[in-house]
Amino acid sequence: MRVILPELKELIAGREEKLIRDLFRFFDPVDVAEIWDDLSDDERVYLLKTVDIGDSVDIIESLKTGQQKEILTILPKDNVKAILDRMEPDDRADLLFALPEVERKKYLELMATEEEAETEELLHYPEDSAGGLMTTDYAYAYDDMRVSEVLKHLRKVARDFDDFHYIFIVDRDNKIKGQVSLKDLITAGPRRPISDIIDQRVVSVLPLADKEEVARVFAKYDRPSIPVVDRLGRLKGIITSDDVIDVISEEATEDMHRFAAMTGETGDYIETGTLTMARRRITWLLLLTFAGFLSGYVIESHSSILKYIIALSFFIPVLTGSGGNAGMQSATMVIRALATGGISLGDFFRILRKEVLIGGVCGVILGVATALRALLVQKNPILGLIVGLAMFLAVTLATTLGGVIPILFKKLGIDPALASGPLITTIMDALTLLIYFGVAITIFSLI
Repeated sequence: MRVILPELKELIAGREEKLIRDLFRFFDPVDVAEIWDDLSDDERVYLLKTVDIGDSVDIIESLKTGQQKEILTILPKDNVKAILDRMEPDDRADLLFALPEVERKKYLELMATEEEAETEELLHYPEDSAGGLMTTDYAYAYDDMRVSEVLKHLRKVARDFDDFHYIFIVDRDNKIKGQVSLKDLITAGPRRPISDIIDQRVVSVLPLADKEEVARVFAKYDRPSIPVVDRLGRLKGIITSDDVIDVISEEATEDMHRFAAMTGETGDYIETGTLTMARRRITWLLLLTFAGFLSGYVIESHSSILKYIIALSFFIPVLTGSGGNAGMQSATMVIRALATGGISLGDFFRILRKEVLIGGVCGVILGVATALRALLVQKNPILGLIVGLAMFLAVTLATTLGGVIPILFKKLGIDPALASGPLITTIMDALTLLIYFGVAITIFSLI
C-alpha cells in the first residue's frame, strides 16, 4: 500500500470518490494501517467517509488502539455510529474497554440497542479472559431443525458473520448440543434432521478461563473456532483463531519483557510514554542493583586473597558469565516447557535430576577448558585446580537452579518468566563468587 501512497493522497485531494472506492477492489483495507500515520486528519476522515462502510470498519479494526481512539474524536457522529454498529463485537468491546468511563458510556448510547447490549455484556468480562476474547456473532441453528431449515435460517442470520467454519447447534434454551461443519451441512440431504449429522465432540471453554488457557486449547485441538459455554452449558459466544494469534503475540511480548525484568502491561513502543516505560523498568533495575551489591560484598570480604594471588581476579568475569549463562539457558527451557504444557509441577523431581546431570556434563567440559587455560597461560597448576573446580560447581548449580526456580515460582503463583534473564544472572553472580572464593580458601588451607 505504501507504494501507492502518493496516488492515494492525490485522489483524496481531488475528491475522486469513485476512483478511491475502485482502489479498494485491489487492496485489502487492512493495508491502510501501514500508511495511517502518513495521512493527515482531514485525509483520514475523507477516506473513511468515502469508502464502503465495510471497508471503513476493516480499516478501523486493523488500527492500533490509540489510533482508533483518535479517529473516534474527529469523525462525524453519524459515521462513528455506523462504524461502531458494524464492528465485530469483540473488537468493539476492546476499543471501548480502552476508553475512560465517561467516553465509553457516550459511545454505548450512540449505538443501536442490540449492539449496545452485546457490547455491555462483553465489557463485563475481564479483558484477559475467554469472555473478553469472544464474539457474540456466530452461526447457530436449533437441534430440532432439518438440514433445509438450517440452510434457510443461516441465509437470514449469517450474512455478516466472519467465522463460518462451524454451525453450532443449540436447543431452544440455548444449551449447546454439538456442531456441524459447513462441509457436512452442504453435503447432507435437505430432509435429514440436523441431529443426524451433529458432531457432539465439542471442545469449549468457560467465560472466565484465562486467555493463556484458551491459547493452549486451540493449540491442542487445532480448531478454527471454539465455543464459550457457561457452567449450565449455554452458548455465550465463540473465540476465533485470529483472536488467539493476537493472544500468542501479546503473551510472547509479555514474556520477553519479563525475561528482561520489566513490569507492567505490554503496549505499543512508540505510543507508550517515556516516563511510563521508565517506571516499568526501574523497579527491577533497583532490586537487581541492590542484589548486585552482594557480589561486591563477596569480593570485598575476600580482598585479602585477591591481594596475594592477583591471578584469581582474572577468572571472575568468565566464571560469573558462565554461571549466569548456564542458569539462563536452563530457566528458558523450563519456562517455555511450562508455557506449552510440556511439563507440570508434578515433574519437579524429574526436572531436578535432569538439570543436575546436564549441569554436571556441561560443568566438567567448561571446568576442564578453564583449568587448561590457567595451566597453560598462568603456568600455575593450583590456580588451574581452583578455577576448574569452581567452574564445575558453578555451572552445575546454575543449571540446577535455572530449572528449579521457575517451578517454585509457578507453585507460588508467580509468573515463571520472572525467573529468567537478569534475576537468575544476578543470583548466580553472587553464588559463583562464593563458590570461587570458597574453593580457593579450601585448597589453600590444604597445601
